[in-house]
Amino acid sequence: MGGLDTETRIAFTPEGETLHVRDLIEGKELIVEADREIDPVPALTDLFVFPVDRAVSFETESIRLPSHGIVQLYDEGGDYLEKLLDPVEYPRSAYLFEVVGDVRTYIRVEDIGFSTSGRNDDDSFTIEFDDSTTVTVGSRSLHTRPEGTIVVPDDPTAAMEAISHLCSSIKEFSAERSWPTLRGHPPRIRRGDRLEIPDSINRPETGVRIEIPPTYPDVYRIAPLAFYLGARVEPGDEAAIHLENGYTEPLRSSGRSLSETVEELLKRCLLLDSLVRIGGYIPSQRYEYEELGPDLPFYPPNLYDATLSAQLLEYLEVERSVLEPYYPNWSTTAVLRSDPADVELLPYLVHTLSPIRVSESPVVGNDGEGNGETVPYGRLDGRLPDVSADGNVPSVRSEALPPNTAFLNPETYENAFDLPPASPGAATVALVTDSPERGQRWRETLEGLSDGGIGIDAVETIVRPERERFRALFGGEYDMVYAALPAESDEVTCADGTVRLSEIEDVRTRFVVFEDSPSVTAVASVIRNGGVAGAVIAGAVSVDQLREFLEVLEVGLSLGQSVRVSSFGDQYGVRFVGEPGHQFVAGQNSSAPYVVNFEPVGAEHYEVTTDSFLSVTHRVGEELHFHASWMNDRAHLLGTRRSDHTPMSRDELLELAAFDDSIIETRETTVADSERFTEKDLRRAVRRSRWDRSDREVPEA
Repeated sequence: MGGLDTETRIAFTPEGETLHVRDLIEGKELIVEADREIDPVPALTDLFVFPVDRAVSFETESIRLPSHGIVQLYDEGGDYLEKLLDPVEYPRSAYLFEVVGDVRTYIRVEDIGFSTSGRNDDDSFTIEFDDSTTVTVGSRSLHTRPEGTIVVPDDPTAAMEAISHLCSSIKEFSAERSWPTLRGHPPRIRRGDRLEIPDSINRPETGVRIEIPPTYPDVYRIAPLAFYLGARVEPGDEAAIHLENGYTEPLRSSGRSLSETVEELLKRCLLLDSLVRIGGYIPSQRYEYEELGPDLPFYPPNLYDATLSAQLLEYLEVERSVLEPYYPNWSTTAVLRSDPADVELLPYLVHTLSPIRVSESPVVGNDGEGNGETVPYGRLDGRLPDVSADGNVPSVRSEALPPNTAFLNPETYENAFDLPPASPGAATVALVTDSPERGQRWRETLEGLSDGGIGIDAVETIVRPERERFRALFGGEYDMVYAALPAESDEVTCADGTVRLSEIEDVRTRFVVFEDSPSVTAVASVIRNGGVAGAVIAGAVSVDQLREFLEVLEVGLSLGQSVRVSSFGDQYGVRFVGEPGHQFVAGQNSSAPYVVNFEPVGAEHYEVTTDSFLSVTHRVGEELHFHASWMNDRAHLLGTRRSDHTPMSRDELLELAAFDDSIIETRETTVADSERFTEKDLRRAVRRSRWDRSDREVPEA
């Protein structure tokens, strides 16, 4: 039998006793084996508690997963039973197996008992049923890249229709969409002569409409909220959100701009949805629920089955001051121009739910190469300077980017699809300098990172390369090139002459970082030609600072947050090219890292504060669980600060530092390598903390 499913997301292809389950968007596959030849028939996706894109059924007495991820067991109602690590037996009933791997897959059976064998990624996992039974397999695409492309002419009303279709990637419009894994990547938008929306991109009917004046600034400002709510966007005289129950909420007021209202409403919906879902697909004990729940005028789980309009009515009743302390810190706030060209950035920005502001200053000095023109940009900290009463923000030109600001372009996102973060322990770094002395210090201090490092496989120092060798560095041999070479404009000086960065073609290096010379426009050339993200540092970073930067990068912090956490982030003006929320290395077990700060309180105990950060991979709505159970077993939204931890003992703090996703930040240093943070470092940090609280000079340690 040939390919049963020819749809665009999931394909099921039987081959003898093997069923190939393919995620067509991601290009990945899961194999399911039966005890007989598989003859699948289409099945209803509604049979599954969790959302799936396609489903098939077939007969078998056993299922074998030769290469799998985590396998979890649920009852027929979707209540979690256990993670299947050791062999188990279960009596006759209805069950749902979830396979969390390269292809999100669910296996459903009814009225049957079973036993299991196998337990980890290296061994096959087998489910033996008590008798022959009908097995239904349903799969959902991980959908981390666009499924299709919408073409729009230079017309704001056409852009409204396009953003009304971006939400086609969201798997369902319940509070569960606050999980980022249920918000697939929206379709691309590209400019063209007429509006073209593929038949496969369907606009859902959620009962929510948003009216705005037909202008590019308002289209851009409303896009993230329209995406999250699945709203139909239509032209109108005033900006307002209309619910199917007849309620209308103005989105502009005398005291607040459209940007501010949209941003607050988006954060409000995300936070409250995440509380409504606590008893849903993935039940959890939540920090925000226990802290915030008593102050809400409704019981969140009661809204789980309510319509979107009914939920929004309740959400709007909550005082803003009650919610604000619990909002996550978004990774990037974007500033787009009042220009049709920036419509192409919208799908990537709404994918991360990035708030969007607009500079209505005209685009000037466009020479076709981006030199001198105003640019779309993003701020890492989410704070934008000098916002006017109508929500406009300053325009900037590429060479006048403020520190901690990124020059955004579509290429940074598109190239990332082909150059994903390196696997833990596999990243490679090239450090390039024209100074033999500095090169020697780098070799002595940094090349050892690959010996015990978490995410780096090799660090190579290259001194005074020739032109051909320098060009070759960007061909994919290294995941990051960190260069400290003399340069002027986009010309970098090598041992035998200069190289123009704009002429380095077919770049396969993920990150490029330059010290103290190359222009932002020059680094943008490298990104356009295949790179993912870059940074320009206005100064020479010390070897210890560079070590900190590489350590936190390899644990899984994004490029922007790695600069922020490293000690040189505030010392030098660092400007970025491309989305600074991209990760260099995937976190251990796909988890997000967090930063730990501590202060001594009493004898041998420490008060701990933890910070976690969002990225392109770890998006808002994800929850963070600490591995150390004594830190508090309540999960919390990623992107928040926690200071409610019970004071820790010295041994507990050292144990916390040993986890692969922990970064210890003291007044002196930032350490992600647990082997470098010892009891001696702890004593030194405490001693300096105590002296810092006095008026005396801190003595040398």
